[in-house]
Amino acid sequence: MIFYDSLVQIYDELFPVNPATLAFIGKPPRRGALALDLGCASGGHSLALAQGSWQVLGLEPAALMLAEAKRRAEELGLSQRIEFRQAGMLDVHMELAPGSASLVLCIGNTLPHLKDGSELALFFKEAARALEPGGRLILQVLNYQKILADKPAKLPDLRLGDKVFSRRYQYRGDGSVDFFSSFGPKTAGERPENAVRLYPFTPGALVAAADGQGFVPRGIYASWNEEDFDPQASDMLVLDLETPRAQRR
Repeated sequence: MIFYDSLVQIYDELFPVNPATLAFIGKPPRRGALALDLGCASGGHSLALAQGSWQVLGLEPAALMLAEAKRRAEELGLSQRIEFRQAGMLDVHMELAPGSASLVLCIGNTLPHLKDGSELALFFKEAARALEPGGRLILQVLNYQKILADKPAKLPDLRLGDKVFSRRYQYRGDGSVDFFSSFGPKTAGERPENAVRLYPFTPGALVAAADGQGFVPRGIYASWNEEDFDPQASDMLVLDLETPRAQRR
C-alpha cells in the first residue's frame, strides 16, 4: 500500500474528520458497543468514535498509516477503547467473531479498492456476518454513475499552503479506473505521481449487492446532512443500511 503510505503525513489535513459524519453515525446503542472501521487510514474517524464512547476496531492494510493511527491512539490515551490491526476489507472473518459489531463503517471512497463485483458481494457477506441483528453498515463513496457518464479527466485540486494535492483519472477498457495523485509544489512537473486501480461501483450495483445479503436500506443520501441523492447529479453517495433484527433462516 505504498500509495497511501506516501500520504500519511498529510492525510488528516487533506481529509479531516467531518463533524456531520459523526452526527450521522450517532452514539453507540449501548455501553461497549463495537464499531468496525474498514480502511481506517491514519485513524481519524476511529479515534473520534472512541472519544464518543464507541469501542472501536480499525482495520487498515497500509503499514505506515496503521503505525500513525496506533501512535495517535496512545497519545490520546484511547488504547483501552480502540485497537488497530493490519488487515483489509475482506479479512473481517479473521479479525472478528460473528455478530460482534453494532456498526461497520467503510467511508472515504474505500470500497472501490475492491477489484470487481465478486469481491463486492464478498464484502457485504463479511459485513453481514460481523454485524449483530439490527446493526448498521454505513458506506460513503463517490457517485460513479455520474463519474462514468461525465468521464472527468481530474478532480478539483486540494491546496495545503504552497503545495497542492492533484488527482486525475484514466478509464480502462475493462470498466475499472486508474486513479493518479500527486502532492507537492504547485508546478506539476515537480510532483511524482502515485497510482492505484479503482473499481467504480455504481449506486445500483451497491444496493443490489447489499440486498443480496439481506441488508435493509435506512437511507440513501448525497451528503452526511441527509440531502436527497440524485444518481445523475450528486457527487457523493452515503448509503445507510441495517441488518434485519430477526435472524435470517
